[in-house]
Amino acid sequence: MLERFDFDKKDSSLNSQGRTVYFSFKGVPVINDYNYLAARPLCMVDVYGLDAKETISLNRSECTPEGERRIWELHQQIQMAFCEIILQKFQDKQFDPDKAFGQGGAFEHFDLYAFWLGCTPQQRQHIPQAVVEKFPNDVDVLVRTTDPQKYQISKNKMRNLIPGIENRTYIMGFPLSDRTVECYVHPIAADLPEYMIEDGTLFDALCTFYYIQSLRLVQGEVNDELHPLFLITWQETPEPIRVSDAARKAVLLSFRKGSFALFDYKLNQSTRRATFAIEGYEAVAVKALPDLISKPSYANSAWMISPFTEEDDDKRKDAGWSKEQFTTEVVNSRPFSLVVNWVEHHSLRETPPTRQEIIETYQRLIGEYYDVAVEEDAKAETNQ
Repeated sequence: MLERFDFDKKDSSLNSQGRTVYFSFKGVPVINDYNYLAARPLCMVDVYGLDAKETISLNRSECTPEGERRIWELHQQIQMAFCEIILQKFQDKQFDPDKAFGQGGAFEHFDLYAFWLGCTPQQRQHIPQAVVEKFPNDVDVLVRTTDPQKYQISKNKMRNLIPGIENRTYIMGFPLSDRTVECYVHPIAADLPEYMIEDGTLFDALCTFYYIQSLRLVQGEVNDELHPLFLITWQETPEPIRVSDAARKAVLLSFRKGSFALFDYKLNQSTRRATFAIEGYEAVAVKALPDLISKPSYANSAWMISPFTEEDDDKRKDAGWSKEQFTTEVVNSRPFSLVVNWVEHHSLRETPPTRQEIIETYQRLIGEYYDVAVEEDAKAETNQ
C-alpha cells in the first residue's frame, strides 16, 4: 500500500490542521463518526468490492457495524502508510530537524504530538531522538512526594517521557483544574507508583494499540473533596486484567446501570452488557463480542459478557430473590445458553474451555455479582 502514496513537502496540507479521511461507498458519502486523534492526510476514499447488505444501512448514508469495522481497518491502513512516509523523511540522512521544524521549514507547523499519537508502537520506536527532542507538548503528571500519600501536580515535557510512556500508570477520573496543586490518595499503599499521568488524549491514543493490564480504584482527595480515581496500566495483548478489591466491585457492578464514568457504555439495542474480563474468570473471557452487546467505550480489553440482562437484575431486586434463585433463573434461561455458545466459539484461550466449565464459571460470577449488588442496594437505601 505504501508505494501508492507520496508526500510533497511543498504541499501546504502538511501543516494544515483538522485533516481527516472521508469515505464513500460506490460514490455515496457515508457518515464517519470516528474520533480521529492523530495527524492524518486529507483523503477521499471511495470503497468498492464490499457487500452492500453487510456494509451499508438501508438509507445508504450510514455503515452497518460490519461496515464500520471494515472502514476503520482501511483508515488504520491509511494512517500507518502516512506515518511511514513521514518516518522515511525523518530518517533521511539529509533531514535536518532544526531546519525542518524551524521558521519557514517544511515541518514548521507540523503537529508532532498528533503524529506520534497516530504511529503504531513499532513506528514510534523508529522516530529519531533528534525529532523527539522537538516535541513541545506538556503532560500533566502527579509526582509522589516524601509523604507516600501525597502527590503534587507538575508539567512534564512529553519528550522526557519517551520512550516508555506506555509503561507508566495512567489516571481516569482526576478532576484537574487551575487551582489543583496536590492530591492525597486513600488508602495509603506502599506500591503506589512514583508517577501517574493524566492526559485524556494520550489515554485515548494508548487505547488504540494497547489493552488494560491492571485496574485499581482509589480515592483522591483534591481541594478537600474526594473523587474516585482509576489507576490503569497497559499490556500489548488482551488478557484478563488484575484488579484491586475496589476495582473488582466496580467491574462487576458495570453489568448494570449507573456505572463509573470509566465504563461509559455506548448503549446498543441489547440490555445485556459486557465488561473487562478479570482474573479468576478466564474461562468466560472472549476476544470478540456480538454486535448488539454494549461495552465500555473507553479502553480495550479482553471481555466477559454478562450472564444476565438488566431486566434480570431488576427482577432480582424487585422479587427479593436469594442468590440461589437468581443463579437458577439466569442459568436456566434460553438467552443464557446463547451466551455460553458465543463464549465457546470466541474464547480468548487457545484451547477453549468446555461448556460445563463455562457454565460453572458463570455460576461463580453470578454469585459474586449478587453479593456485591445486594451490598450496594443496601447502601443506596440507607442513603435515601
